[in-house]
Amino acid sequence: MLKTFEFIETPNWCRLANSNSDLFENRGTYTPLFKDLDISLNPREFVQEDSKHHTQIFFGTPSNGGFKLNDLLEGVKVSGSVLAHLGRVVIKDESLLVLVSDHLSLVEGYGNRRWANYQINTWPMMHNNPLCLVGVDKSKPPQKMRVKAYSIDSKVQHIPIAGIYLSVRSQDSNIYHWLIETLVRLKCLDNIPGLKKLPLIVRDPLNNFQLETLRMMGVDNKLIVTNGESFVIDELFFPSIPSPPSLHPEAMRWLRDKFLNHLPQLPPAARRRLYISRSDSNRQVENEDAIFEYLQKIGFEKLIMSQLSVTQQIDIFRTAEIVVLPHGAAGTHLLFAPQDCEVIELHSPKWVNNCYLSLCKSLNLSYKWLIGTESSADLNYIVSLDKLKAYFE
Repeated sequence: MLKTFEFIETPNWCRLANSNSDLFENRGTYTPLFKDLDISLNPREFVQEDSKHHTQIFFGTPSNGGFKLNDLLEGVKVSGSVLAHLGRVVIKDESLLVLVSDHLSLVEGYGNRRWANYQINTWPMMHNNPLCLVGVDKSKPPQKMRVKAYSIDSKVQHIPIAGIYLSVRSQDSNIYHWLIETLVRLKCLDNIPGLKKLPLIVRDPLNNFQLETLRMMGVDNKLIVTNGESFVIDELFFPSIPSPPSLHPEAMRWLRDKFLNHLPQLPPAARRRLYISRSDSNRQVENEDAIFEYLQKIGFEKLIMSQLSVTQQIDIFRTAEIVVLPHGAAGTHLLFAPQDCEVIELHSPKWVNNCYLSLCKSLNLSYKWLIGTESSADLNYIVSLDKLKAYFE
């Protein structure tokens, strides 16, 4: 059976806590984790010697929470995040619905209302926005419109103890979603140490990468695995994320420091020039051999990240001088690059995303870009070697 719902902001459902102890002890309270920010980027940093068509694609394609690069140049408001202490809550599996009642969901499950609207309008059926018959009049043809509605099994698992909603989406196994959109929620453990005694609620058993990154952050909370089922919990601590997090410098620096402060110092070593290959995945650079033949001559080494341990991946980026990489999840490791590292990101013309540009700007890393030309195979593309060479001449 479908139930309709609307979004409600956490401050309209909970009261602002007077202190951290007030929040920890009382349901129906919230406190800020990261503050709201006004962000604008300097257009002079991104106008590259590229074709007019590619420039239009790069600056005009919405991504990273629905923002176009043109939006970021004009200036945008990036919402911060909150920690809410809630009473009875239902979490619908494989969704972002934090249902505080049958017909109300916290909009912060999506980050903020703008991001929620973007996702619902872009992928309506994935985000509980089905087509429904409305205002049916027998004298007129049936009309359909999208409404926010969800269905949920009458029997959902019950979690009888207090827990922390970390996330229950299958995409959490993706490196970018896990580090940037999930682990940043754990700022709540710094603010309220008592939360370190509560379990973290996750959808699927965590893989080795996820477990190792938690260890690196010094997080040893127990885990509750929902195994792909919706659940009801009588007491939930819900930390939201900035919207989007990669555009929030304070959040990204906190996440970076949280890792680096728990990792041993690296011994002195020469800085490395890295080319990150996607030869083990989709969206491949079809002329990669020619690209790397040139890069190798100027001191680059080629790496396939899936062949390395978590620690190796992070430590390699900690020593990077220059990184050339096709857009993909491995770019998340730019989080650990030195502040004087230079980044050149390669994009398929069918898959342009500004999330790593945003991450680089949050961390003050130099960023340049190239869009390839389409090839016949899926999202693969060909990168102009001459345009790449121009960055080194």
